[in-house]
Parts: sequence; C-alpha cells; structure tokens
Amino acid sequence: NNGTKVAIKAWRTDALEQCRYKTLKRAARELYYWSKMNHKNIHQLTGVIIFRDEYLGMVSEWMENGDLHKYLRYHPNADRHQLCLDAASGLEYMHSRNTVHGDLKAVVTPANILVSADGIARISDFDFSIMSEAGDLVFSASSNTRSGSIRWVAPEMLDGEAPKRTTESDVYALGMTMLEVFTGRVPYSDRRMDTAVILAVMQGALPTRQFQHFKDDERGNLLWSLLLDCWSRDPGERPSAGMVVEVLESCAGKT
Repeated sequence: NNGTKVAIKAWRTDALEQCRYKTLKRAARELYYWSKMNHKNIHQLTGVIIFRDEYLGMVSEWMENGDLHKYLRYHPNADRHQLCLDAASGLEYMHSRNTVHGDLKAVVTPANILVSADGIARISDFDFSIMSEAGDLVFSASSNTRSGSIRWVAPEMLDGEAPKRTTESDVYALGMTMLEVFTGRVPYSDRRMDTAVILAVMQGALPTRQFQHFKDDERGNLLWSLLLDCWSRDPGERPSAGMVVEVLESCAGKT
C-alpha cells in the first residue's frame, strides 16, 4: 500500500495441482534463499504469494527499462561493456552462493537480464535457476523447456537425456550473452534453424568474429580471446565468472 510498483510472475493454474508437496516445499525453501540474495546485479525477489487459492506468484522489484533486449533497442549507444560487466558480476555472485542460473541470455525474447531505471543490468528469470531440481513444477512458456535457448547451450549440455547445469555451462552461456550484447545479434546468427546450430556446435564450430564489434586492437583482441575461453569445449578450461569480471575490468580502459 506504499505505492511501490512490483512485478508478479505467476505459474499456471495446474502447477499447484501437479506438484508433490515435497517438491513444492523444496521450491519454497529455495525461493526463500533467493530472496536473501543481495547484489546490485541480481533482480531482487521480494516475496511469494498465493492468490485465488490456485495461483502461485513470485513478487519482484519493477524494472522500469524492461529487459536488455528492449533497453538496447531504445538505447543503442548504451555502454555495452558495462552491461556485460554487470551480467558477469551478477553471475559471479550467484556462483559464490552455490546457485547455477542455467538459462542465461540477453537480447532475444525471453531475455532474462533486466535493466533498472538507472541503467544497471540485473540477472533475472530465477525460476529456472532455483528450480533446477524441482522438475514437476509447470512453468510459463518462457522457461518450461530449453527450446529457443539452444544457441546459448554448452556442448556438453547437448549430450545425454538429462544434462546437469553447472557453473561451467553458465560461463559458456555468459560468453554467448556477451556476444549478443556487443553485436545485437543472436549467436550463430548466420544459421536460421536450431538444428543447424546444434550441428555446428557438435562439430566444434564457433561464432565468427565480427571486426566491426571486436576491433583488431588490444581491447578487441582481449575481449575476443575472453569469449573464446568461455566457449572452450572442455568445461574445465573455461574461466570462472570471477575471472571474466577481472578481464572485463582490465580491458575497460584499453583502446
């Protein structure tokens, strides 16, 4: 009643009916832990509500600029380097709290990086991250499958029927997300079909460097080298999110 604007993301009606009590209890506990996360680059969860006895909703702070896709469309001259640093910092914090996001992407709807009124990027769409083991929950269309997110999925995630999301797969997705932010285009934008993307990834093909966005200078070379490290085929060779932050900070002033 204080006039503060909030956002509410509700699960479909059948979510509560299909959930086992144990699963729902675990989800509630993990939502509680998420609400305790406090970082400038994490979209703040303020509570959970049940209304009409059938809808379960997550209450979060209202983000005036919407998602990063919308923000970059209306602010094409935004500091994209800083936005990438924001995303990496948020992911570093999540990983320090033993939390994996699992579906990071920025420009293409549904984007899950939001932008505050003062232009700070914050990681969102946490129903994917904290519910990774609560498989019986029925989510909205934005997060109920990996469909549409295949361009950000690490190669090891394409193997097996139930791949495990890890901090390493998050860093791979972060690299693809930074590519999005700098270029304004999806990864593998020269391939229209997801099946073609999967084939390319499994064959070891990487996105092509676009020199208009990653110039042949010290800063451009550092950034492109960082992306290549994030996309390493061996998960163990990828940098941590904290290392990504360090590299981004180190090349911020370079030309």
